[in-house]
Amino acid sequence: MQIFKILPAIALAVSACTVPAGTTSSSSSQPTSFTPVTWKENTPRATRNYDQIECELQGRGLDFSATEEEITAATNTIPVEQVTSFVRRCLDARGYTVTEKPVCSDAQASEAVSQGRFQRPPEFLPPLSTVKCMVVDQGFVV
Repeated sequence: MQIFKILPAIALAVSACTVPAGTTSSSSSQPTSFTPVTWKENTPRATRNYDQIECELQGRGLDFSATEEEITAATNTIPVEQVTSFVRRCLDARGYTVTEKPVCSDAQASEAVSQGRFQRPPEFLPPLSTVKCMVVDQGFVV
């Protein structure tokens, strides 16, 4: 399936369209940065991933049949701001919230693990209001 061949290019394109993390505090028990999240309660993670990729491709005038070369060419020729704006509108039209959530500090993540308060990446996205912080590199939410 061609989509698996283009996922690395899409991942690169998605990362180019995210908002940089901001610093909030230097305390080890408080979040030190924020990460962009695309969220829609009760949506399967696989559906969210598909929708994100589809919006990214559409923002470049492409579809799932695009080759890696076509994606790279479109990524290099279409202004990032234009794609970012399109992707946000596309996701908004599909009912997603595009926002930021705090990244869990090491202390928060360790405490959550020891108390059993972390969640593995859920199959269906829980209400965003229940997510205190995110352990980005492992996909956990606290």
